[in-house]
Amino acid sequence: METYNIDTPIFHKLMDKFEDIVHEESNGEPVNFVRNPFLVAWEGYKSKLFFDFIVQWNGKRFTAENVGDGSISGFVTDFLFQQDMNLIDWRKRDDLRKADMAQMDKTLYLIFCNNDAKTAFNHALPELRDYGLLSTLFFLRDMNQFAPVRPSRFDKLFSYLGLDFKMSGHISWDNYTAYNNILQQARPLIAKRFETETRLIDAQTFMWVILEKMLKDKPTEG
Repeated sequence: METYNIDTPIFHKLMDKFEDIVHEESNGEPVNFVRNPFLVAWEGYKSKLFFDFIVQWNGKRFTAENVGDGSISGFVTDFLFQQDMNLIDWRKRDDLRKADMAQMDKTLYLIFCNNDAKTAFNHALPELRDYGLLSTLFFLRDMNQFAPVRPSRFDKLFSYLGLDFKMSGHISWDNYTAYNNILQQARPLIAKRFETETRLIDAQTFMWVILEKMLKDKPTEG
């Protein structure tokens, strides 16, 4: 699997810009992903989404015996439809309701209960060929290892960072792993620069804020 390395000088310039954005939006409050009012208002829902899901999922105590009765797919679909978020295109959420519930039970059970994430991802891929949906499900599996993504938006950021890496039209386990590895590279840089704990989802938040506040109106190269 090919690896992609962040250009550190370019990334430091992005961190300077990020700090300016956060200060402007929060009346000078320091960068802190769990306390800054701007960052919490904009992106804090993601952590809450994860913890709400885990509490509800664990409460259901699903087992392999539930696969095929529609209860697993019903629960996950209902949970996603109750959320006000932009991680998944609403049309893709609707696709879950139209899927074969018995088959979707197996797919979702593997995502949330199989220790082998790669196997679960590759099993899900033929059914869930949407990066926003699939990456969000894996984020709900483990927010320490996986982050959600809207690939067409992030491709613009990767181009700005000088990375010859695209996600749109390239959905695969290796591609998704490379994306998460890029975020893992960013974590210590962000943590050191702002002297604050930086989780994987915080690195994704950093990228999203840059996209929305700095690069949104810039044309995508390539």
